[in-house]
Amino acid sequence: MTEPPIANSPARLDYLDAIRGIAALAVVWGHLYLAFGVDYFRPIMRTPLHLFFDAYAAVTLFFVLSGYVLSVRYLSMQRMGEFNLWGFYIKRYCRIVLPFLAVFGLSYLVCIGFYQVFTENDPVLSKWAQKHWSAAKLELPASEYLKAAVMVLPKTQFPLIPQAWTLRIEMGMSLALPFMVLLACRSSWWLIAFTVIFIELLGLYVFASHFTLGILLAQHQETMVRWVRSNRIYSLLTLVMGIILLTYRWPPEFLAVKLSPKDLRFVTGLGAFLLLLWVMSSPRVQRVMDWPALQFLGRVSYSLYLVHFIVLLTAAQYGIHWANSVGITGSYSYWLAFAITISGSLILAAICYRFVELPAIALGKFLADKTRARTMPTGQ
Repeated sequence: MTEPPIANSPARLDYLDAIRGIAALAVVWGHLYLAFGVDYFRPIMRTPLHLFFDAYAAVTLFFVLSGYVLSVRYLSMQRMGEFNLWGFYIKRYCRIVLPFLAVFGLSYLVCIGFYQVFTENDPVLSKWAQKHWSAAKLELPASEYLKAAVMVLPKTQFPLIPQAWTLRIEMGMSLALPFMVLLACRSSWWLIAFTVIFIELLGLYVFASHFTLGILLAQHQETMVRWVRSNRIYSLLTLVMGIILLTYRWPPEFLAVKLSPKDLRFVTGLGAFLLLLWVMSSPRVQRVMDWPALQFLGRVSYSLYLVHFIVLLTAAQYGIHWANSVGITGSYSYWLAFAITISGSLILAAICYRFVELPAIALGKFLADKTRARTMPTGQ
């Protein structure tokens, strides 16, 4: 495994943004399922259809995809002599943390101004959802909010935005990623050894394996894509194994083998790796991912991931309350909540993307360029 990095990194990664958008939508549906609809989806829990509302699998896909995309960009900048380590860290912080802080502020205002639990609703908001916007979350000490702003400190709580625990993983692995890519450039085995030490001996993020898989996919993409394209059976096998492993938290009964939480994380990461490899090997699927609706979904995916809890815990509840008042109950009111949450979250995500994300990205680029200018030799 000493093959050199990709000779020609993909100029366009837009279709991968669409995958991220689909994964973000799966997180929204997964939280809808936990908040209102557990009983409605039990019959398909152990089928591939579970992938569409499997937030666990979607987060795994996020991590492997981040490892891939960041590695491709890192290798491309390194070859052109443009990589700026401090600039990379600044851009990642602005890209991830600033939108989080903005959405946290909005969540706080909405929580104290509009949130209530309609105990008579059918379906009623679950205890799982209620605990995330409880009074206790609003009464956390200021130190917890500061830890959330730093993002990478251990045992950080993320009040009001429970899904933000993944952002701490993302930021922490972003700190290590340049070093991991340099190891991979020397030898893939060095990277694998580092990951094993990182997880097993130091007892740190098991999620490091997901980022490692993304880096290895970036490094060996051409060889693996060529192999998958060489035979339709290989392509089908890659797709089927990718889906089975990615959704292995809820496998079909005849395939079920009990795994430890750490092993399950690795297995789902391997599934995400195979699924991404299959997409990279299929121009037809990539053309589908280029559809305008999916491209829009990809652009607003991070904002969608951040803001959907606001809509879920307020507008969806009010929608169910109104539906119940006119005689609409049960699954019908659930699907109304589904429509309100999806449409409302997409609208709010588009606003957040335009007025929060884009300025945060621009600020990160501006500050990164400033650090590059200061470190550049005079006269260059």
